[in-house]
Amino acid sequence: PLLFRKKSLDRISQPDQLTDYLRVTKPSVWLMIAAMLVVLLGLISWSLVGNIDITAEGNAVISKGLAMIMLADNDKYCLDEGMRVTIDGKDAIITHIDYNEFGMPVGYARIAESDGKYSVRVVVRSPHPFELLFGV
Repeated sequence: PLLFRKKSLDRISQPDQLTDYLRVTKPSVWLMIAAMLVVLLGLISWSLVGNIDITAEGNAVISKGLAMIMLADNDKYCLDEGMRVTIDGKDAIITHIDYNEFGMPVGYARIAESDGKYSVRVVVRSPHPFELLFGV
């Protein structure tokens, strides 16, 4: 039995095809492949090194440069020392946690802002995109 079809063998063995040019891919194809590789490598490196901030809303009462911070949704997120907060466009760090008379956590942070009530945004988690994609 023949291993290859006769038509294929005849096409390969014709001597006039020996002088034909080989088709070479165009530089634009290689440029597109290189661009896609650069984008892919950039996304992979960002997913390993970059962070995505997950924030929660809350309220702050500032008195004499000390912000008393409470989250609006205490069931979902919990305050902790070292969390970043943004009050009226200024960043601060929660230095310590205490509990009010209702047992709810209250965070305290030093901030240079005038006394009053403010809305606050607290960074509760800052995972790498890789962790969010693969649940690591």
